[in-house]
Amino acid sequence: MCSGPSLCEMDSLSPIWTLIEEADPLPLKAVQSTESSDVNFWSCGLHPVTQSTPLQLVVPRVAQYGVDMGSLKQFIRATKWMIERGADPHAVAPTTCTGITSLRYEAKESFVEVRHARKSALSLAVAVRSAMRESQLNRVRTEDYDWTDAMEALTILIEVFCSASRVVVERMPVDLRVVNMWDRLASDSATHDVELLIGSVKITAHCAVLAAVSPVLKRMLESDWCRENQFKKIELQDSPVSAVRLFIDLVYTGSSFDVFPAETALAALELAHRWQCEGVVGMLERELCKMICDQSFEAIATHALRFELSSLIAACTQFALESQTIRSKLNKGSLPADVAAMINTGADLRHERQKRRRFF
Repeated sequence: MCSGPSLCEMDSLSPIWTLIEEADPLPLKAVQSTESSDVNFWSCGLHPVTQSTPLQLVVPRVAQYGVDMGSLKQFIRATKWMIERGADPHAVAPTTCTGITSLRYEAKESFVEVRHARKSALSLAVAVRSAMRESQLNRVRTEDYDWTDAMEALTILIEVFCSASRVVVERMPVDLRVVNMWDRLASDSATHDVELLIGSVKITAHCAVLAAVSPVLKRMLESDWCRENQFKKIELQDSPVSAVRLFIDLVYTGSSFDVFPAETALAALELAHRWQCEGVVGMLERELCKMICDQSFEAIATHALRFELSSLIAACTQFALESQTIRSKLNKGSLPADVAAMINTGADLRHERQKRRRFF
């Protein structure tokens, strides 16, 4: 089971956290609390003691009761209900998270432990299933636990998580004159008051614009250390100039005249992710889905997993399953372990869809 807070700590917790850990949809739906109707709680809330995300707490319960079909159906229904309320299977627990999924059975050798920190509910479920698979392969005694049912239950949960896309941002056509206005503003260096310094190269922009698109940049630009004369300066040591220019283009106009390679898009993606510019991350994610090829696959897949970009992960997985070159690298063991696990998970899900279990 998932390690949790002590009894004295539990006394101060909202009852909804206990109900989430029990993953019973009826009490969850019936509970009258501010949290149960708050989308921000489900999408951004963290356990007040362990700092695990709501859906991370479901993973050990599903794994523990994989052999009990009645309980499994209950947990899957509760999970879908939480996702409908706004719970995000892609939300990542912070580095300070102390939650641990710890499953132990009879024999000492039959256990798995996976920490929640820096994982989403989706990556936690995949990691727990991988640990079970490794334990299964290392079974040395017939009395050691058979994880087959638990792994099948986690596969069902992973499929539910994968089918839940991130919040869909509405896109609409914009009059070209509006885009051109923003382009002129981006080019009006006389009104710029921020300098992005990349070595000896200087790229300028508007403080108000950068602060509006990034909470990280807003805090940086409001601090005293980046003030110097009339300009605020931000030094970038590890970003190519082309990536910074692409980032600025997308911030102002959501478009670019430049033709850029995947390497530039990935560097711009790192910058946008670091500064929490969700709009720019989304634009680059969509563009990178179109840029996947045998040569760029490994770099794009690595970034997709690192930043947990569900659409890009799905596109990379689909490409890998259809590419002879990537399949050959997978068979030779020459791909990074996390990329190989992503492909194998995709293959497992494709196989499971052919024998989909129906819940009633």
